[in-house]
Amino acid sequence: MTTMLGKNKNPVSRMLNSLAPNFSYGRALTQLFLHEPERRTTLTFTNVASMYAPRGASGCQFEVSLYGETGELVAATDVLVPAYGSASVYLGDLIPGTLPRHGLAAARLRNAPRFHMGARHLGAIAPFFYALYHAPDMGSLALVHNQSGIESDVHSDSHWHSNLLVPTKGLRALEAWQINPTPVSAPSTLQLWRGEELLDERPTTLAPMASRQERFESRLFEASEQPVHIAVKGMTAANAKPLLFHHHAAGGFSASHA
Repeated sequence: MTTMLGKNKNPVSRMLNSLAPNFSYGRALTQLFLHEPERRTTLTFTNVASMYAPRGASGCQFEVSLYGETGELVAATDVLVPAYGSASVYLGDLIPGTLPRHGLAAARLRNAPRFHMGARHLGAIAPFFYALYHAPDMGSLALVHNQSGIESDVHSDSHWHSNLLVPTKGLRALEAWQINPTPVSAPSTLQLWRGEELLDERPTTLAPMASRQERFESRLFEASEQPVHIAVKGMTAANAKPLLFHHHAAGGFSASHA
């Protein structure tokens, strides 16, 4: 007579389940890239998994894709990061040929170590990276973490207001960059507010994986030294908040998430 063991009662299955790592690859993460005469982008990738699971640590591979201003895929390449290491790559060196002036960079983690007991506690491993926006001479720098994962749909019914209050004294212009990290078109309106007063708004529909730039000159807010803030009516993704560049009257720029 043959006895059928339930899946959970089979000792071989129990052993394999105990060895199988309890983590997965996280979704691709995105951020704006700039490739202009006055502003460049360097991306930094870190092998986080090896630092939190040092036993049997190995190198990892980031698959990096660049999308142009209107969302078309313009380049893709791999970045290899050794165990316990990091890699900083200037996009002009990483991707041969001519890059668009701006676009969306997406990074996905590949071939992380999967079959090791020491990695069970990591859960979903996200491909975190940083974008350094800099002048060619490094006279201005802005370091910003990745912005949003690639999502399946947009949040067109949302109305988000930034908590970042921007002092306007000595400011020549505010420049907002917005991305659409989804496979569908996204109607969205960027707004500039001073307190409860709407100073300006810029509606558009962003193509899938596209980006856009909106510049608010000082004439819009120079009448008062009260700080201003950015808002978005119709978020393109849950965490796709605008990237805000401050252009200073004394020269140079700084930047942060809005």
